[in-house]
Amino acid sequence: MTVGKIKGIHVQPAGILVSFDVMSLFTKVPLNETLEKLHRRLAMMEKDAILVDVGTACTRATFFALRNQLY
Repeated sequence: MTVGKIKGIHVQPAGILVSFDVMSLFTKVPLNETLEKLHRRLAMMEKDAILVDVGTACTRATFFALRNQLY
């Protein structure tokens, strides 16, 4: 995100604003640590454990579709 895009965004006091560089997402984000943090956060919020499975599936999937082409 550029400064211009995030300038008007209001983040709640307990909130966190995160921006991922999609070009280097898979090399920059420590996947296991991210999933552990997700699990801890959801447990604190007393959310259903299935959300951890969804988060795992979303972050471990290394394929995507663009213009009807699967990569």
